[in-house]
Amino acid sequence: MKYEPFEVQRKVPVSNADEERLLDEFGLTREGVQSMRDTLLSDLDNASWSNRLPQTKHHLQGVIREIFFRDTLYGCNLHCPKQQSFGHAAVVDGGNCLKGSDYTDCLSVKLLLELDTYFKEQSSLIVGRDIKNTSYFEREICLTPDRKFQRCSPYKPMEVQDIADAINFYLRVCNDFHANTFFWSGGGTTTNAGSIMELVNASDYPTITVHKTPLYHIQFLAKTLPFTDDSEDNRKRMLQKVIMLSNDFDVHQEKTTGQRPQTSLLDFMCDSPHFPAVAQEKDAALYQIWFDAELENEMTQLNEFLPDYCMKAQKQIMIIVSLDMHPTILTA
Repeated sequence: MKYEPFEVQRKVPVSNADEERLLDEFGLTREGVQSMRDTLLSDLDNASWSNRLPQTKHHLQGVIREIFFRDTLYGCNLHCPKQQSFGHAAVVDGGNCLKGSDYTDCLSVKLLLELDTYFKEQSSLIVGRDIKNTSYFEREICLTPDRKFQRCSPYKPMEVQDIADAINFYLRVCNDFHANTFFWSGGGTTTNAGSIMELVNASDYPTITVHKTPLYHIQFLAKTLPFTDDSEDNRKRMLQKVIMLSNDFDVHQEKTTGQRPQTSLLDFMCDSPHFPAVAQEKDAALYQIWFDAELENEMTQLNEFLPDYCMKAQKQIMIIVSLDMHPTILTA
């Protein structure tokens, strides 16, 4: 591997005053908190699934050691790393790839890096080397053995149970420390990620929100869906998923902090050039140009990234508007 396992860190150490105040609020001592951590580490070590997910286990050990009361955390379930023949870009435990490969030369990683900028202001822990603010859960090694690209197989039943158990353990840790936690899934709709989310339960955890409905696979925020050849259908499908996620995040923020975010996740994604597949009706002409360019290039590899097409389309729109023409593809 190119990188060593990542050690979870606090962004800002808990001050003595905050520590005393929070210990008093929850009726605990420093020794009592350490006992909580020891119990969690022991339970993690004894969990059968943790031996099958060693990177996830290492990551959770770091979270247990660094989390404190009233922290803000974010978690997400994905599907599968980039296949090893293309460099193995994995996001579990801080992110990793094979030596000689560029971790960020992966569409999904680039999109997650952009999403990470939305969560960075509030997250209490640095949980990754590059994608710093969200703990990710997924298949740890791609099972595709050859060098020809093919779509990864859906989660198998044992994988579904193991990853659901890992996520539920993570949420248990967050609940024990009364951490404000938002958990969602970008693992796709045909991957069995939905089966994992059905097994994830935070109903008894007052400071935790789990958005149960998976987004389409994270790559499709910057690619056309494989089962659509109509831009309006594609746009509406993507936007509907993101609206549901954004609304749940708004409600979570209001419930845990008393106010909704100044910029919604929906607005952030619609305003970013990195998510061309998420477009609002006012951006339909620009989106149509991007969609046509994406189809024309018949891209099949996950590591081809498209913000350049977005920027090109934006220039073309400016030319169209200035010439008062109907939207067509022009050469900028």
